[in-house]
Amino acid sequence: MVSRKLTIAIMLALLVGGGLLGAFVLLSPQKYQCGPQSMVQSTQLTPVQFGAVTKYQLPPDRSPNGIVAAPDGSVWFGELGAPGVAHLYPGNGTLVEYRWPFDYKSASGAPTGCFDWTDTWGVAIWNGTIWAPNQDNSSLVGLNPSNDTFQTVRLNSTSQPYTLALGPDNTLWFTDLSYPARIGSVDASTHQVTYYNLPSGSQSVSAYMLFENSTLGYVLSIYPDTGGGSLYSFDPTASNPSFALVGGNETVPQSRPSSKVSTGVGGGPSTPTSVTVGEGGIWLAEHSGSDMEFYNESAMRWELYPTSVVGYVPWTLPYFDVSTGSAVWFNEHYGNRLAEICCNASALTEYSLSNPPVENITKIDNSLTIAAAGSRVWFTEWTAGYVGFVDTTYRPSFSVSLNSSSTIEMRPGTTATAQMELSGESSRSLILQFSDSEQTSATPQDISFTSSVQTLSSLNGEQSVAVTISAAEAIRPGQYSALMTVTDGLISRSVYLTIDIAT
Repeated sequence: MVSRKLTIAIMLALLVGGGLLGAFVLLSPQKYQCGPQSMVQSTQLTPVQFGAVTKYQLPPDRSPNGIVAAPDGSVWFGELGAPGVAHLYPGNGTLVEYRWPFDYKSASGAPTGCFDWTDTWGVAIWNGTIWAPNQDNSSLVGLNPSNDTFQTVRLNSTSQPYTLALGPDNTLWFTDLSYPARIGSVDASTHQVTYYNLPSGSQSVSAYMLFENSTLGYVLSIYPDTGGGSLYSFDPTASNPSFALVGGNETVPQSRPSSKVSTGVGGGPSTPTSVTVGEGGIWLAEHSGSDMEFYNESAMRWELYPTSVVGYVPWTLPYFDVSTGSAVWFNEHYGNRLAEICCNASALTEYSLSNPPVENITKIDNSLTIAAAGSRVWFTEWTAGYVGFVDTTYRPSFSVSLNSSSTIEMRPGTTATAQMELSGESSRSLILQFSDSEQTSATPQDISFTSSVQTLSSLNGEQSVAVTISAAEAIRPGQYSALMTVTDGLISRSVYLTIDIAT
């Protein structure tokens, strides 16, 4: 048996098209024995560090997911195989695990490996208590770590709580995977639960929530069976809030197309799984391809920002995103990377979460949820059993920039030239790559890129690279986003280029 929350995650992965077997093999849980038998257990972990990445290998069969950073620099996260929550102190590597005070049974009544009910996708610190969803009895469970006691907030019997968010007036909010789409809030003093129905219809569920300030929240609703979704804004302080569609687009595709909309510009949410605000607007992680989607509020349109490509699978699958204030970070599920969009959305840096980088889809670590605090962006790795972070102050030894305009105007059947500038040092060989917003895979189709150099054995100083850009006669007019990348495998540095195809 696979729980409904995990089933929906699998459905989202299946929507990439043609990836059914790979997605199912990677995400189908195993039947482990339940984790620590004692209610509280402490373990010392030794970190693994390479470049900007630091990772902690958890004890066997923990499968971490759902993570939140504490004010003291430590992190809390769920453990599907325990089941319960865990507290990691990165300063000394101490891991303290707290087992939920429940007996889990499968639908048939036989003991289960804990995965049937404990697929935790959200953890929140609320009034000094660590909260997480519990699908087994439609509730939220809180741990008070000062005295190792638990409390429960009972939800509607049909509720399937998914992700959590702290709202204004000291409220705790949750998304709900039950139909039709709704969200809920919990009062701090009474623990009274209030539900709010979303206007997206009976076939959608709520997936993620974010509060930009005390009077402005965003909530994603998705259509797990077909793909598509909607982003709404609302005032969480209103007694009966109305939900306004952001961007004027609600997408409910019956199948996932292989190409973008005709202009290469985003057409609204496709398979959104997370939302954050930063770098000049609203960003959605699109879990059906290889791009992030940005709502340009000044131009009142959706725009696509592709990732770089990987050689072993057509899609990188951005999953969750967060803002650090100075940049937007997101993980690439199939790409096995954590990525940063910065500098007024002009540059992308991607960090491999394994060393050496994976070269086969069956070897990915299954990075799921992420969290940001201070100079760290934390991540969980479900099947690899790691919790780790990328140091946001880390500066790679090499970089790339444009020595030409960041916007190129072309007509179908013509060529243009862009100038890439590589600088810094690298003892590893560097490879140049190109991607764009034409297809869900970010693989160029009617726009081609030819560089004067394809590979550098090393870099010491500066290297100028001319790139010839060709637009096919068949290309449709519109605005496309291209990504010009140099990578050593562990780190990829890229710059974005806008290509306007005129009639």
